[in-house]
Amino acid sequence: MRVWLFYIGFYCLIRQTIDMKSSPKVDIIFRRFEFFFVSQLLAVPVFTYQLLVNAKFEATRVVPFVFSWLWRTKIEIRGEILNENCVIVCNHQSGLDICPLLKFIPYHGSVVTKASLAKSLGPVSVIFHKLGLTFIDRTDRQKALATMSSIEKRLASNEKYCIVIFPEGTRAPTKELLPFKVGAFQTALRARVPVVPIVIANHEDYAGRDVLPIQILDPIYSNENVNSDDISAAAKELSLETRQKMAICYKNLSGNIATAKS
Repeated sequence: MRVWLFYIGFYCLIRQTIDMKSSPKVDIIFRRFEFFFVSQLLAVPVFTYQLLVNAKFEATRVVPFVFSWLWRTKIEIRGEILNENCVIVCNHQSGLDICPLLKFIPYHGSVVTKASLAKSLGPVSVIFHKLGLTFIDRTDRQKALATMSSIEKRLASNEKYCIVIFPEGTRAPTKELLPFKVGAFQTALRARVPVVPIVIANHEDYAGRDVLPIQILDPIYSNENVNSDDISAAAKELSLETRQKMAICYKNLSGNIATAKS
C-alpha cells in the first residue's frame, strides 16, 4: 500500500511540476493516461448508480465534471442541441472525445461506435452497454446496414431519440478533418431529420488551458422531397456542406488559441 501511495504521490508531483501550458504534447500524454485509468475507477460507481435509479447518461454526467476538476479545464458548451430527433455529427480526434461527448449528449441519445469497444474496455464497456450505445461491426456490411436501418426507424418514429455519429469514420491523426463518409447523412435524409454539427476543439491546442470549447453549430435541414433514387447524391452534397462548416469552425477555434498566444 505504501508503495502505491509513493508512486501516486510521485506521479502527482511530476504532473504539477511540468508547465502544461508550454508543453501541450506532454500534457496530452498525461491526459490520455489519466483518462484511461480514472475512467476504469469511475465505471463501478457510475454503473451502480445506473442500476439504482435506472439512469443512462444522467449517471455519466459526473465523468466530465471529474476530469474538468482533474485537468483544471472547463468544458464549455457553446450553443444548444435541438430538442427534437436529429443526427448529431461530431469530429473525432481520440478517446478523449468521450469526455466532452458525455457532457453534451442528450439523455435520450445514443452513439454509433465500433463493435470492438463492446468488450475491449472492461468495466467501461459494461457502461457502454448500459447506456445503449449502438455497436457496428464494420467487417460485416449486412449487419452494419441492418443496424443503420434500425436507427433510421427510431429517428422517424414518435420516440424521442437522437444519434451521435462520427462521420470521419476513424480518428483524425492531424489537425485537419478527414473526408466525411455519407452514412450519417443518408440516415438523416431517409429519416427526414436535421443534421446537427458539433465541433470539439483540438485537444492538443487547448491542453493545459482553462477552457476546452465545444461548438454546436446551427442545424442543417435537408430537403424533405428527396426521393430514394437521389439519396446518395443528396447525402454526398449534405456531407460536403456539413464538413465545410465544421472545418471552418475547427480552424477558428485553433486560431483563437494562436491569437491568444501572440
